[in-house]
Amino acid sequence: MRILIFTLVTYLFLNSGCISQSKIGTVESPHVTPTATESVDETYIIYSAILNKQFPSAQLLVTDHTNVGLFDKEFRNDNIAGLSSKTVTDYNEKQIESEQPIRNDFVGNFQSILFSQKESKALFGKPENVTGRFRQKYPNIKSIVTFSRIGFNAEKTQALVCISHWCGGQCGAGTFYFLMKTSGKWAIQWEQGSWVS
Repeated sequence: MRILIFTLVTYLFLNSGCISQSKIGTVESPHVTPTATESVDETYIIYSAILNKQFPSAQLLVTDHTNVGLFDKEFRNDNIAGLSSKTVTDYNEKQIESEQPIRNDFVGNFQSILFSQKESKALFGKPENVTGRFRQKYPNIKSIVTFSRIGFNAEKTQALVCISHWCGGQCGAGTFYFLMKTSGKWAIQWEQGSWVS
């Protein structure tokens, strides 16, 4: 019964968003800070910094949309050194807004493949042997990763985000990250688990 409930929760976690075809985006450099002349979306620099830390050299499926329903609706920890209340407010407000599509614009020592709602339904549509079907279809994939939207302060020098991953069976977790941008580079300042299966 516990496996059935976990399978259903995982299915819901992965199936609230848009449908898009996946592409592979392998990057050889671990650096996630662009030069001043590059126009790289800060969102993907932040997501990449976290993926580089959590999943170095891994192959990942990344859901093709942020998920506002999976994550806590309100971030409540106000005891984090340096974290602005404006960053927390922005994060909390974005968790009740609409989901956003994810592009495969990640940079790092990992390989990411976008995972669509259609692919998710095919994998999780039947609760029997989900992990076996996952490993058969994606033998080299370490995890399926889903991001929340990112909360920023007004200056965009702070970021608060939650990332969840499922790695088969009852293997999965969610983690909050607080990052700060100093001298043009994003760095993780704090992280804390929000759930574990």
